[in-house]
Amino acid sequence: MRLDWLKIGQFKNLVGIEINFDEGELSTVLVGENGTGKSNVIEALVTIFRDLDFGEQTSFSYAIAYNCHGHRIEIENSPENGVFSVQVDGKAKTRSAFNAHRSTYLPANVFGYYSGSSRRLEQLFDRHQLRYYKRVISPGSSA
Repeated sequence: MRLDWLKIGQFKNLVGIEINFDEGELSTVLVGENGTGKSNVIEALVTIFRDLDFGEQTSFSYAIAYNCHGHRIEIENSPENGVFSVQVDGKAKTRSAFNAHRSTYLPANVFGYYSGSSRRLEQLFDRHQLRYYKRVISPGSSA
């Protein structure tokens, strides 16, 4: 998966931000002074992909474009206006069609790193870990 751009209406200290990621680079590094929102950008991204994976509504407005498994995906989420739209390769998809093909339209893994002693980022992955452990313990279940 490769991020192209991200827009966030308001999430923690992020208000009206737009980030255009360099798709030509293998890695993306966020650099800035303490308190400028680097960790919040990462947390917002994890929250977006977590909610997409679980088929849930994200509580904040965002628009995101990324390439994944050979597809170009653009999503706009505006809960205050009741808007959730998805385009895959330039064609509109319903939320249920997107959910039915999550393994194609979402990354298999999301990696996040937070330096310092805080569970803020780790807690965003708790439900995924629980789902994984349930599958390991009861492989025949649909957890």
